Amino acid sequence: MALQNFQYDTIMREYSRRQSEVQRALEERRKEAYTRVPRLLEIDQEIASLSARKARALLLGQPASIEELREEVAALANERISLLNILTATANAPVSKKQRSSFFIHSQILQRFSKKKTLSTFLLTGILIQ
Repeated sequence: MALQNFQYDTIMREYSRRQSEVQRALEERRKEAYTRVPRLLEIDQEIASLSARKARALLLGQPASIEELREEVAALANERISLLNILTATANAPVSKKQRSSFFIHSQILQRFSKKKTLSTFLLTGILIQ
């Protein structure tokens, strides 16, 4: 039994509606995360910039800079994961002004240590999550 055109159209409309709803919810969660932890937006922008530089380096055939850019993106991704873990751990709890300030301070500390790419970043991250 094949689908008739109106059945196919109905299914596709419902699929499109659900897809739009999920996309809208994702954007709302992303905005909330950026509001609660501003460093997340900075990380996403830095990763986008580094990815463009990586594409340029690939086109120019510069393998040394590609590896360096890959390491920088990995460090930013690790920092982002750490911040999201902190955010997730406190997602169900009400956030006070003091806690928001604490998120900002933690993100600044992580940002400074991640640029140095030391083991301290991971140790500090573990301490912050606990």
